[in-house]
Amino acid sequence: VMLRAGEAEKALAFAEANLDGCPHAMAIKQLAKLMMCIGVRSREASVLSFFDGLASLELPDFPNPEAAAYFWRFGRWAVREFLAEGQSCEDSAANMIPQALERQGVCISHLAIQASDRGLGFLQLIP
Repeated sequence: VMLRAGEAEKALAFAEANLDGCPHAMAIKQLAKLMMCIGVRSREASVLSFFDGLASLELPDFPNPEAAAYFWRFGRWAVREFLAEGQSCEDSAANMIPQALERQGVCISHLAIQASDRGLGFLQLIP
């Protein structure tokens, strides 16, 4: 939840406080899911320092150092690519008129989003 909200520093502090001394406690699949849960507006430096913190805590359970090096190299590349794409999308949305964004299929005009009464994980689209 903290990574999705762009709070990588809080997520790292939580991991350090609760998982220090628990090496190899995270499966590779869980690490991959964490990488997929990053918020598109997160700062690259804080997200990468979060993953550096996980590596320094030795939380991911890699079978060998070579596998770890391979996963971290391509995982960080994918995270950087995702964040760059999000930044590019945000920049183009800020610099284009809404009609052009509509024609490209990037936005829907006169659509608002608000929190749902079903809880924090739900959004309600209001046409």
